[in-house]
Parts: sequence; structure tokens; C-alpha cells
Amino acid sequence: MLTVHEALPTAPVWLDDLGTLRRELALRHSKTRHDEAGVLLEADAVSIGGVRALYMLVEETLPSNPRGCQYRASFVLAKKSRTVVLRGQFEELGMTGARHVLALMRGGGGGGVGKVSHPDTPELQYDAALIPELDAMVPEHALSMARAWARSVSRSAVVDRDFAAEPDHA
Repeated sequence: MLTVHEALPTAPVWLDDLGTLRRELALRHSKTRHDEAGVLLEADAVSIGGVRALYMLVEETLPSNPRGCQYRASFVLAKKSRTVVLRGQFEELGMTGARHVLALMRGGGGGGVGKVSHPDTPELQYDAALIPELDAMVPEHALSMARAWARSVSRSAVVDRDFAAEPDHA
């Protein structure tokens, strides 16, 4: 899904202070719902069609199935007067928990099941079954597909020349 906003990102900092931005985004996503929090899995500065962008990957509980999750990969391209967001959303279907079973079978190291400190915000928890190393073992999982979609977009997306020529959001 592609959306254009005549507004700028609401984050207090932008891509020049990625560490602070990651922390702020992790805290913001942890407060997205009353009962179930979202989790910022990844955030990075990338180039999409030659334009600086913020890439984010977020896990959220499915409203229709509290045991399932959806994974939203987004690219935010912010210019001085408007923002473009390209988003792919992937929902877990069928029986959930495949990644957790694989993580349990791997055991030990960073691949074990359970909560670990979030890489950007240590006071928040992070599910150890969400590591990228498990993607190859479950390519049909919604999280694996979200990451594959993001890699494909980052390699192949084309940005309108007029938009690319606009001054960047500072």
C-alpha cells in the first residue's frame, strides 16, 4: 500500500540520529494497544530509488486473533513538505507458533525461546523467536515474507523524479 501525506513524520528526530530514533520508535510501538503491545523489530536508514528513507518492521497482535500476529514493513520517504509511506502487511495464517517451535529446537544462544532485552531499548522485551536467522527455515511465515518483501522493495523500487528532487526532511 502506498500513501502520501501532506505532513511530516512526528518523530522528534530523523535519520541523522538513528539511535535516538530507534529508541523513540521502540517506545512508541510498545504503547500501540491497551492490552497487547506492538514491537519494533527493525529500523534503519536506507536508500529507496536514491532517496533516503526510514525502514521499519513492526509486529502487532491480530485484532481478530489474539494468538496471531501481523508484521508490517514500511518505508517512510520524508521530504520538506510531504511524506510517502510504502507499506506491506503480512498476517499469520492457520496454526501459529512455528517460529517458536524452531527456536526451541535450536536452543541456546540467541535462538532460544523466550523474552530477551530489546536491542534498541533494553527496558522493553523482545521475543527471541523473531530473529532473522529463522527466516530461511520458515520462508512461508508472515515475518519471513515481510522481510523478503522489504528486501525486494529496497532493491527494485523506483521513486518519482520530481519527488526525489524535493529537499529532504531535516
